[in-house]
Amino acid sequence: MIEFEGQLSEECEEFVVKKMHCKARITCIFLNIFFCSVTILLGFALDLMIIAVFAIVFFLVFLIFIIFPNIVMNKEKDIKPNLPNIVIIENNKISIEGKGPYSYTLKDITDIRKIVDLGEFYYFYFPHNYFFICQKNLIKTGSIEEFEELFNEIIERKI
Repeated sequence: MIEFEGQLSEECEEFVVKKMHCKARITCIFLNIFFCSVTILLGFALDLMIIAVFAIVFFLVFLIFIIFPNIVMNKEKDIKPNLPNIVIIENNKISIEGKGPYSYTLKDITDIRKIVDLGEFYYFYFPHNYFFICQKNLIKTGSIEEFEELFNEIIERKI
């Protein structure tokens, strides 16, 4: 069994916040392109310029969300509570637990696409855009050597 427990450092939290903001921007961009394209085409097809003007206004509002993702996603309220406080790797399962309402997850370790070693912490990639981090100095049970031996084939070092 390998267990990480404790509060993540400010550097780790900032890394997650940047990742979440990046994902929010990408989502906004795709939604914006789709909605505005459909609305503008509909406006021209129906010869209703008001719909096309509405799409342009909607585009500008979405642009604000893309430029300032903190409007959509608050670090203290939306991201921090769902950061992992306890990560337990045992019996080919990994359980991730935080303080927020959606913060408990149980995954199979074979679902992990890759683990990136970023020096102070590990960044886990899962299918379906799910990710989380484990801070190395928060290891409580087991050792970093055991962890790296278990995931030797999928760890990428970026230090």
